[in-house]
Amino acid sequence: MGRLPVRTIILALVFALTITIGARALTVSVAEFRLVADPENLVEASFVLLNDEPRTVDVSLVVTDWDDNSDGVTVIHAVGTVSRSCGTWMTVDASSFSLGAFEERTIRIQARVPPDVRGTYWAGFLARIGSAAEATIAPTDVAVSSEALVRFFVTVPPAEEEAAVTELRVLSLEPFRVETRLSNTGDTRLCDVEGIVSLEGPSGQETSFSLPTVNVLPGHSLDVDMELPWQVDRSGLYLLRVVFDYGAETLIAGQIVVRVP
Repeated sequence: MGRLPVRTIILALVFALTITIGARALTVSVAEFRLVADPENLVEASFVLLNDEPRTVDVSLVVTDWDDNSDGVTVIHAVGTVSRSCGTWMTVDASSFSLGAFEERTIRIQARVPPDVRGTYWAGFLARIGSAAEATIAPTDVAVSSEALVRFFVTVPPAEEEAAVTELRVLSLEPFRVETRLSNTGDTRLCDVEGIVSLEGPSGQETSFSLPTVNVLPGHSLDVDMELPWQVDRSGLYLLRVVFDYGAETLIAGQIVVRVP
């Protein structure tokens, strides 16, 4: 079989970020890549690193795996640790170099998609300021404390967008605190998921609030803890409902009955 045509679509390039390490800083032109490609194709992307300092700095770029926990905290891992990692697919044209005062450099990334994969895979680059020797230090399982990670997503079609509300509970009535768990049961990253939480009282009155948009990796769950400005002054049964729209032409919902004595 001949080589398939390259099919690469850049879906989004998320805004630039500034990495501050000690008193030194780099600006990265793209914080997140979202790409689509068929199996056995080559995907390519690039970003610009700018030295914001009036002096020369040594920079290293390390391919790394990362994951989000249920609280939404990003944790760094060594390449090959995450089951849906694309870190072993990726190469970068420069892993260690120096940037002069206020100098910028374009970094080019390539990733060869293997056969027989589908859904979303991810990895990233850690941009570090330091000596060239530091580029060989493997990342450890520690939470990211600064925005030093350039995220890289590749989605290989066909891909399934599926989700479920797997938990909904009231943590307290004064203040009114609710926790819900959104689980990604498909093989594709869910991006910019919108949600609404509502409370219907004994007399049928209903109050609703929009939730902040969230992203959920495939096979992951995200716990959303909300404190809502609701005053439950009347005893009786209340219906608590949460609805998420994850862009698959389907809404998912969870609801529970809350008894107020």
